[in-house]
Amino acid sequence: MSNEFRLKKLRGSGGFIMANVTDEQQSRGNLGGPELFLAPMGRLDSEKITKYYCNRCDTEHIQPPKIVYENPNEQVADNLILVEKGQYLCHICNSALAEYREFRKPDPNAEAGMARGLKTKPEPTLEPEPTVEPTLEPEPTLEPTLEPEPTVEPTLEPEPTLEPTLEPEPTVEPTLEPEPTVEPTLEPEPTTISISPIQGLVVYDDSACKVGTIVDVGVSGSLSLVLLVEPDDGTRQIIPWSQVRRVGEVVILSDSAAEPTPEPTTISISPIQGLVVYDDSACKVGTIVDVGVSGSLSLVLLVEPDDGTRQIIPWSQVRRVGEVVILSDSAAEPTPEPALEPEPTPEPLEPGICPECNTSNSDDAKFCESCGTDLAK
Repeated sequence: MSNEFRLKKLRGSGGFIMANVTDEQQSRGNLGGPELFLAPMGRLDSEKITKYYCNRCDTEHIQPPKIVYENPNEQVADNLILVEKGQYLCHICNSALAEYREFRKPDPNAEAGMARGLKTKPEPTLEPEPTVEPTLEPEPTLEPTLEPEPTVEPTLEPEPTLEPTLEPEPTVEPTLEPEPTVEPTLEPEPTTISISPIQGLVVYDDSACKVGTIVDVGVSGSLSLVLLVEPDDGTRQIIPWSQVRRVGEVVILSDSAAEPTPEPTTISISPIQGLVVYDDSACKVGTIVDVGVSGSLSLVLLVEPDDGTRQIIPWSQVRRVGEVVILSDSAAEPTPEPALEPEPTPEPLEPGICPECNTSNSDDAKFCESCGTDLAK
């Protein structure tokens, strides 16, 4: 490889940088796609960085980002030591453009073992808590002060005379019954995220052990969604989408995830974009502009008809994928009805609150840690 430096665009989860890198650094940042990623390259010399772009600021800065790092030299697994970890931060909003980890094996010829967990730190924090309980014992002395309050109850007895005035209120309930008809029109609005940002994310199993890095998303021979993961040893593994439990800054698998085995029967999602979709009656539905994931983590097609609108078609309605995409005869015409989109009013939520499941996330989270909904929309 040549030691000559070349100016390249390096992507991160929170933006990208422009830096002069060598061929060896490019090979580390190449995860099998057309783009280069910053995290696998580790810490770069700030003098080699010409500028960066921050997604949160939505601004390009003509200077290198701020690089903070530490050297814990911590053994995270058998024969695996975390030598350095750090972040590329924006000078303006201090948000992370990318994070990196550098590991070292004391014995290069041996494999890394299971990850080690922390056990003793939470215990001492719980020991002083029982000392708070005796402070609560004198509180029952307040109960006798509440005993004279039942004398007020007879004054509340005439209040049931108001109940008949509330009886005609149930007549209002039928007026609320048609409101649920609006819910199905709102389901397709925020429930999809693009497949593209998933490429380059690190995959961990339920034991917090690194499985590898996502290099592509594909479809198996049975038309089911799969992840193409590349471990550190350079091999390729295929993981069914049904084993994905969480999608955020990393991807976490469920505890029932079996050991992935390579399957040569998958095709990449990327070639599907741009194909024409026909229904079972050979009528054109539109053209695929993207492939996404719904809030229930199911695959959907984002189709654009000739009138310029957007339609969402569940992957379960796809019957054939070839030079065109053919839907099954049970596929109903999708009607997202964009005119109803401004009706939902629950948008003024606090930062980090998911509009779908109301899960509280961190303020700078891109996706909901519970259902995967895109929080940036």
